[in-house]
Amino acid sequence: MKPFAMLVAAVCFVLCAEARDIKTLDGKVYKDVTICDSTAYGIDISYTPEGGGIGIKELFFKNLPEDIRKEFNYEPKKAESLQKKVAMYRWKLEQQQIEAYKKELKYEQDEEAQEEHITAVICAHKKYYKLLTISTDGNGAVAWADSFYSNVTEGHEGKVYVFGLQDSPQGSAWEGYLYPVGFEVNGQPAYATNTDDAYGMIMNKKSGN
Repeated sequence: MKPFAMLVAAVCFVLCAEARDIKTLDGKVYKDVTICDSTAYGIDISYTPEGGGIGIKELFFKNLPEDIRKEFNYEPKKAESLQKKVAMYRWKLEQQQIEAYKKELKYEQDEEAQEEHITAVICAHKKYYKLLTISTDGNGAVAWADSFYSNVTEGHEGKVYVFGLQDSPQGSAWEGYLYPVGFEVNGQPAYATNTDDAYGMIMNKKSGN
């Protein structure tokens, strides 16, 4: 097991040592589940995906059986209220980050100076992340991202979209620098795995492509 997967498994073991299988109300089955965290509206789990490895998933109580709801004292009104506030604050934070990044990427008049300026901004915002792949499409992957110095309570970026990781199997781990491209893909902050790709995507976006 890779170091990041071992870390996830260790954290989940501390919080809930008993592994189980969970079947959601819509029929999805998660094998070898350990519960990493819980909120008023759901639980974060690690599980074994088809084909092996380790997966991370958030499950909502409204899609879970009654016995699990009772186990975590689920209250629908409390859950709905908290979930709405979390979504609102998350959206505000992401918009603030994106807008701040866009301001730094304003055009320079001179083409050469513009390229240097944008490249400098990209490099200044690069971060080293540990990723756990959730799903892929033709261009990249949705992954769970933690910073290199993350612990149980800090350094968790959450879900991100990474261009260029489309061949990364579900549940696989990846570590390296990510470079923000200044926009979102399906609601997740988007990144590239190198400076050139990030620069090209930013310029394409600016030109309307």
